[in-house]
Amino acid sequence: MGQAKIKGNRQRAETEKRKADAPNQPAILIPPSETAEEENTPAVQKTIIIDISQVPKERQTDPLFLCCLADVRAKLNDLEEIRAICIHEAAHLFYMTKAGMKDPEFSGPRITYNKQTGLYDRYGASVRCPNRDEALLSTMTVGEWAFRIAKAHAAGGVAAQVLAGRPKTDSGDSEDRTNFNTAYKMICDRCPTQTTTSDEMWNEAQRILAIELQEAPRRELILSITDAIKPDLFKS
Repeated sequence: MGQAKIKGNRQRAETEKRKADAPNQPAILIPPSETAEEENTPAVQKTIIIDISQVPKERQTDPLFLCCLADVRAKLNDLEEIRAICIHEAAHLFYMTKAGMKDPEFSGPRITYNKQTGLYDRYGASVRCPNRDEALLSTMTVGEWAFRIAKAHAAGGVAAQVLAGRPKTDSGDSEDRTNFNTAYKMICDRCPTQTTTSDEMWNEAQRILAIELQEAPRRELILSITDAIKPDLFKS
């Protein structure tokens, strides 16, 4: 859960790929902008690591991979992009804890290779909570827990829209929805009395989140989490 997927910009990436060198290591450092000092604009940070360990060595000279890499590099030199990704993950984390998940683990930018399609996926960052708060879970019904799971999955995309001003088409939640569908099917299989459809659950979660994220205390809390987790998401 909690993967902020970077949408591709093919035209810009095609331009950048002509300048990109083939990587020869499993993680790539993004240097600060060379023109930052001249423009009196600070670089995002000294270096940002992009994990390419899931891309086979022989694919790392593929023009399509270099296209993806160039696009990720460009986006990670955009302060607004960094902020939006952090907000996306902070909202996931906040609502994960409400759903009885704990002990967060963070992953930074990465590119993966899909053997079945021959394509590459780009991720800005992700957060997961591998353990469960059994005490909290014991206070919920299955229906309540399922709805909190829906909110945890949907929170990143809604927060990207409400708190980062991203359009719905660029909120990075397509994979979150797929992951929720999988999780919710497992819940329904184990509890046949859970008859609400995944579409109904997801749409209602988004509706409630859009309201909750307008509330000043909740909004400020998520923004404070945003600042706190940034070093864990974008390591140098």
